[in-house]
Amino acid sequence: MKKKLSLLLVIALTFMVVLAGCGGGAKEEPVEEPAGDTSENAEATETDGNAQTDVKAGFIFVGPIGDGGWSGAQNDGRVYLEEKLGIETLYNESVPEGPEVEKVMNDMIDQGCNVIFATSFGYMDYVEKVAKEHPEVKFFHCSGYKSGEN
Repeated sequence: MKKKLSLLLVIALTFMVVLAGCGGGAKEEPVEEPAGDTSENAEATETDGNAQTDVKAGFIFVGPIGDGGWSGAQNDGRVYLEEKLGIETLYNESVPEGPEVEKVMNDMIDQGCNVIFATSFGYMDYVEKVAKEHPEVKFFHCSGYKSGEN
């Protein structure tokens, strides 16, 4: 389970980094989401014969997902996880780089997320704090210089 989860997350993170670095080309129209900045899909589906029901990922964006920049590119990775890999995701956009992000992470964990992607440098100290409080959850911080067990 841990090896599968680690491999899956490495692939997802690699895909997001590649997307962020690939500017230009055809642009997809942003997906309109309901008010509240949180998207929940029904139960995860089976893709390529591998059940993806044990992963629920939360994404925290510093800007709006329709910005055509960093947050938009990272959201493309989130959408890929949902549409191509059948992984259920939640997201919250335009989250300030301050203590508010702790509440967002804890809310996502309360909603069943066992993986959290924090997509801004300013989230680093808060991710470190919440990760220590939730060792059962995997945290991925896209920039910064701190790391921990999970």
